[in-house]
Amino acid sequence: MSESEGGAFRIEGLKVEAPGDLIVEMIDEAGEVVATSNRLRSAIETPFRHFWSDMHGQSGATIGTNTARQYFEFGRDKAFIDICGHQGNDFQITDAFWAELNALTAELNQPGRYLTVPGYEWSGNTSVGGDHNVWFRNEGRPIYRAQRSLVMGESTDENTCIDAHQLFERLKNEDALIVAHAGGRYADVSFAHDANLEPSVEVHSSWGTFDWIFDDAHQAGYRVGIVAASDGRKGRIGASYPGSGKFGSLGG
Repeated sequence: MSESEGGAFRIEGLKVEAPGDLIVEMIDEAGEVVATSNRLRSAIETPFRHFWSDMHGQSGATIGTNTARQYFEFGRDKAFIDICGHQGNDFQITDAFWAELNALTAELNQPGRYLTVPGYEWSGNTSVGGDHNVWFRNEGRPIYRAQRSLVMGESTDENTCIDAHQLFERLKNEDALIVAHAGGRYADVSFAHDANLEPSVEVHSSWGTFDWIFDDAHQAGYRVGIVAASDGRKGRIGASYPGSGKFGSLGG
C-alpha cells in the first residue's frame, strides 16, 4: 500500500485467486466493517475491457481552479480514473500554456496505468459550428484556435480556423479525435461534421443533459456515438459534483 500526496491510498499488485465476483470490505481494529466496495467482477478472458475517463475539464490556467499539474494529479491519485484530458477554451490558451500542457501530458502519461491526452476546446460561436473538443494522440501538434480574444499578445494567428469547416480541414491529416460539445456555445453538427474525426457527440456534462445534439446528428443523416464528461472547473477531474454557479448536474 502506498500513500499519495493528500492522504489517498493506492494498493499496488492486488490480485484475485480465481475469476468471479468480489466485494472488498474495510475492517477497523475492532473487527467492524466500516466500508464496502462496489461489486468487482474478474474474468480470464473478456471481449472488452472497461476504462474510466474524464476527458473534458479545465484548471486554473484557463477558467477553473488549481494548476494543470494538480488537475492531472487529482485524476490519477484521488479520482483514480484511467484516462484524462484538459480542455481549456482556445481563446484562453496562450502559446506558452499550450507548450506547458503538452509537456505535462508527456510527463504524466503512464502506459498501462494513466493515459494523459493533450487537447483543447475549439470555441467557435454556434453560427460557425460551436464548441468542439479536440484531442491529439501525440504531443507537439499545433493548436488551431477559433478565436484569440484573451490571448492576442501571447499567441499567433497562423493557425486560426474561423469556422468548423476550416477546423476539420486542418485536422483531416492529423492523428486527432473531435467530439461536439453542448456547453456555452453549443455545437451545430448540421453546420459541419467529419465522421472520420468526430465519431461522437457529448450528450451530458456538468452543464446538464443534451440529448437533442444526438437528435440533430441523426436528423442530418450522421451515425454517431454518445459520450459524457464533466467539463468540471473545480480542479476535481473525475469526481465533479454539482455545486454553486452554473453547474447543476453530476459530471459524466
